[in-house]
Amino acid sequence: MKTEDENRGRLKHWREVLGGVLKGEETKKTISHIIEELEWVVGNGTPSYVWQLGSFVTPYHLRDFLRDELAGPRQGIFLMGNKPKEALEGSKFLFSKSCQIVGSATVKERPKSRGSEVLPSVRPEFKNMVRFIPETVDAWDDDTFVSEAPEELGIDLPQGGQYRKITADKFRKIMALHESKKRHLKFPPE
Repeated sequence: MKTEDENRGRLKHWREVLGGVLKGEETKKTISHIIEELEWVVGNGTPSYVWQLGSFVTPYHLRDFLRDELAGPRQGIFLMGNKPKEALEGSKFLFSKSCQIVGSATVKERPKSRGSEVLPSVRPEFKNMVRFIPETVDAWDDDTFVSEAPEELGIDLPQGGQYRKITADKFRKIMALHESKKRHLKFPPE
């Protein structure tokens, strides 16, 4: 739920952005920013991201990690590199490897520096951590992976970077495509 201060801050920001557009300072980046802001105001305010994870060998390796480790013994703790990310509580993530989206989760706690008590055996360069809500970690079945290729999604995902924000509409489209690939049990007629 958005607070009054959040709404007031967004409205102030909107006025500044739109003031620049009306003065002719319009750029493609400004237009993209306006669209993101509109989605925040109209939507539920939850940022969504695609996280391309290079440290896994295959999409199946990543999917197994999500199912067998992140949702289980790690209780949602995921270690990051040395740069803290911007994910807020409630942010939704899609996990990707080799342009295949293989799962999703929701952030419980924003990234922070880990204490030595949290997974101490891990290399020191992974000094930041984020905690996902374990119950929201969803490792998708092989045949429901979603390709990041725009022709499959019918949308243009931003390219580059391992961690990128996507619009709420793109997130919904990706989830809908994942759901459409699931095989639903068919019961024999009685």
